[in-house]
Amino acid sequence: MPNHDADLGRWVALVKGEYHDMPGLNLTRAQVRRMWGLEDGECDLLLQQLQTSHFLRVTPGGFYVLDEELLVPAGR
Repeated sequence: MPNHDADLGRWVALVKGEYHDMPGLNLTRAQVRRMWGLEDGECDLLLQQLQTSHFLRVTPGGFYVLDEELLVPAGR
């Protein structure tokens, strides 16, 4: 039986690494699916996890970008 939580954790780590390596990266849901070869459900779970953790946010135009809260130094 596959461990979906472990698989999701690997995808989360991979996507976080890409967003850190490429400042300014902004992708639509469809682009995320294509870039990492994800199925619809996998993509939705991944993006939901990244939004819930405040790593990514969705712009009004539908692009997933780094959440600015992560860019504000602690104590400000």
